[in-house]
Amino acid sequence: MINKSFNELNNSDWGIITKEINNLFVTEILNNREKRIVDFFINVLNNKNEYQLLKNGNSPNKIDIIYSPSSAVLGWLRARASYNLYNFEKIKNEPELRLNHYSFYIGDELSQRVFDNLKVDYSEEFGDDVDDSGAFWTDQFDLEVNFVKKCWKKALINVNSSIIGIFVSGDSSNPEIILNN
Repeated sequence: MINKSFNELNNSDWGIITKEINNLFVTEILNNREKRIVDFFINVLNNKNEYQLLKNGNSPNKIDIIYSPSSAVLGWLRARASYNLYNFEKIKNEPELRLNHYSFYIGDELSQRVFDNLKVDYSEEFGDDVDDSGAFWTDQFDLEVNFVKKCWKKALINVNSSIIGIFVSGDSSNPEIILNN
């Protein structure tokens, strides 16, 4: 328990708060998606039926995993043979996995719960409800990326594959991330 006002928080307090928010995000938001995401990746890597990515039936060397450019990165995922290697005419399918969106305000909601649990008085800063948690909680995207990397690696092991996965924003707003690392 911290038992301070928001404006009295020090670096040590923020370390505790961030760790608690991260833990809630992983356990309540990400872990609930793991099985569906791993299964989707396994199907994509197996490259059959509606998951066949190329018209010729071959497995691509690289697969783009496209994510939602919203604040709920794992609201949906789409797979396609990498556009860097395969032109549009060679692509057969771009299978998509729809997941339950989590709120744009998930950081605010989790922060408020953590503040309440740790007895942090945020009323002077925010009033009744925490908002703009992005000003102090910046780990969400990194947690999402690490989670997707973990899911990709589980799928690779399951199908004994070494295909390279590239995590790509649906609007190209972020740099590509190699999932195999």
